Amino acid sequence: MLDLLAAHARSLRGPSDIDEVVGRWADQLQADDRLAGLLYRTSFQASLGGQLMVREVELAEDDDSAARAVVSRRESPFLAMPFDDAVAFFRAKRLISEAEFDALRDRYREGGFIARRLATDRLREVARTSIARLLEQDLTTDEVYEAIRAAERDEVRAMGIAPASPHYLETVVRTNVATSYGAGRWQAVNDPDVAALRPFLRYVTAGDEAVRPMHRALHGHVFRTGSEEAAYYAPPLGFRCRCSLTTISARQLEARGYVLTEGRIDGVTPDAGWESAPGPLTD
Repeated sequence: MLDLLAAHARSLRGPSDIDEVVGRWADQLQADDRLAGLLYRTSFQASLGGQLMVREVELAEDDDSAARAVVSRRESPFLAMPFDDAVAFFRAKRLISEAEFDALRDRYREGGFIARRLATDRLREVARTSIARLLEQDLTTDEVYEAIRAAERDEVRAMGIAPASPHYLETVVRTNVATSYGAGRWQAVNDPDVAALRPFLRYVTAGDEAVRPMHRALHGHVFRTGSEEAAYYAPPLGFRCRCSLTTISARQLEARGYVLTEGRIDGVTPDAGWESAPGPLTD
């Protein structure tokens, strides 16, 4: 990405050319299917993994602690599988119909192109800002070219796509994977057959110091599947959120003394922009 931007930057004659140069670069990124393909594959696989954990693990285990232990053993291998192997593995389970699988695959494939467009729009803005800051330092065109290629200046690193500092691209991919995993779980827990067996959802955090206070306040709350409050608090509730909603049977609810939470909890809200049930592929 940076080499391509650097090549375009060689045609700079001054600040007035920034929009044209960055625009040509962004148009090339938009026409390159590699980013869209990456977002599609990682997110679709994460969604299938979320469904697999609910349908294969939670429904097969009556004890939540045992279910979590099984999840920890099985989740990573599936998500680490080569994409084609993971898809074949999931399809062989026949957990959803072929029509449902095809519709889900098409949804995530289209979502990959949407996410690429959103990411490219964002990169267009940060590239424009970075080049403008380089030119403000009276760098020549060749010096701007070398600065972008070397990716050592703060102005270039701030773009988040340098090999040594790829934080923006990592955030895009990780956010889409987390959201898609949550979307897969959400689809599975709301399946009528699943909800009939385990009609409640218990909010569980990662349980460490990195858990945000607002998310920690939700730990242990139980919601009814299909309720407005369950959708409102369905993880992820923000960037890098590691929380989940685990399914609970009516017997477990009674035996463990869980109390059903009805309605939203006063003062407890998801992070801004994360107030709805998870769906595939966002920027």
